[in-house]
Amino acid sequence: MEFCVKPINFLGRPCVIICQNQNGPCPLLAIANILLLQDKISISSDVSIISLAELTQIVANAILEKIGQSSLPEHVKLVESVLNILPKLARGLDLNVIFSGVNKFEFTEELSVFDALGIQLLHGWICDPNDIPASALIGNLSYNHLIFRLVEYKSLSLARKEAEAEDNTAGLPIGGESEGPDSKSAKVEPKKDIHELRRDGALIEKFLADTAGQFTYPGMLALYSTMQDRQFAVFFRNNHFSTMYFYNGQLFTLITDLGYLHEPSVVWELLDHIDGNSEFYNELFEPLASAQSPGFAERHLQEFAALASSSATSTLQSTGSSPSSPTSASAGSGIGGTIAAPPLARKASGV
Repeated sequence: MEFCVKPINFLGRPCVIICQNQNGPCPLLAIANILLLQDKISISSDVSIISLAELTQIVANAILEKIGQSSLPEHVKLVESVLNILPKLARGLDLNVIFSGVNKFEFTEELSVFDALGIQLLHGWICDPNDIPASALIGNLSYNHLIFRLVEYKSLSLARKEAEAEDNTAGLPIGGESEGPDSKSAKVEPKKDIHELRRDGALIEKFLADTAGQFTYPGMLALYSTMQDRQFAVFFRNNHFSTMYFYNGQLFTLITDLGYLHEPSVVWELLDHIDGNSEFYNELFEPLASAQSPGFAERHLQEFAALASSSATSTLQSTGSSPSSPTSASAGSGIGGTIAAPPLARKASGV
């Protein structure tokens, strides 16, 4: 596997970035591009193609330099673990997001690479705190947990339809009682957990349908309030990894689509819409097509604070708790194998 190298300028300094190839998402590229822009690794501007093996070795060297040398058993184990994981990053990662925060993921061994390099991994799939029923149910759960509950809900719905069909075939009213004690269609009073599953399943199904892009408005507001000026992060969305940068009150993602390899003016994409209707910027963070608009953060950070305040107030009112009452927020955990989210086409693919 090989990747194309694109020369750009970053804050007045010439450097290069790695472009995405046709093999799909690659978190290794997002990590490598952050290290390149931070000047923590370097690739000669004379190089136009770099192999996966070469890129992996360069990132591995950066990790060894960051972690340092030590003969302690736990240190040696960490180094071995991180170096063994690196080659896997070229094929992508199975991540299980937790909907309570943009930095919340179920822990897996692969995440140790981000920790070792001090790079934040973020997502923007946050439940709307103003939607009290959905927020109370989904807020602290993981994607895998939601899928598990959804499967339970659909299985229950299917079983109910089959039971109704059997009743109709037997000439019984739907939900009616049979005359014989051994009949399969005998009426059974619904249990409380079945009522809850039907209610929760409908909420989960609606949430997943409404947020199929895995990026919500509250999530975008949370990203703007979380990132610091001139901070890098890896942004995860729809099983894709992007290099993200916060600059002068605005969030940008690095454009690594191979289609823009020979377009030196196309470098950044402004992240201020959840529907992919974004704008391209050059290496000086200037818009390519129109005059620069006021920073998104300045326009909407107060709205994020209002959302959070409204959520807290509504939660207290709905639970009858006083502000001094202790609350618990335990992060959900995934179940079984990780279920990969379906990809969603964006305006500029591979970004």
